Amino acid sequence: KSFSAGFTMPVDSALRTLNVEWNRQYDRALELDKWGQMEEARQAYTKLASHIESKSSSAGSKTQRAYVAKLAVCLRMRSNVLRAGDSHGVTLENMSTIKQSERLDSGNY
Repeated sequence: KSFSAGFTMPVDSALRTLNVEWNRQYDRALELDKWGQMEEARQAYTKLASHIESKSSSAGSKTQRAYVAKLAVCLRMRSNVLRAGDSHGVTLENMSTIKQSERLDSGNY
């Protein structure tokens, strides 16, 4: 049921569309972050967090909604670290680990 290496939602056309879009945005944010484009990465993380928060409230199971809400918090925390220019907090490595986590790939929310 995974549509790409990342967020996994049930097979429903609306959710499938969200899954694909969220993965694309997440990949873009990570790429910007890896290249040191801090402001662009910060904006991408913030945009994705906002998109997730606005679209996920009625998507999937209660457990999936809670998990995705936590993901949005991580995205905002990384954005805040980039804005502050701080080396403490959610790191690029953390964000890459979230993307590659078994939990996201397997759909085992």
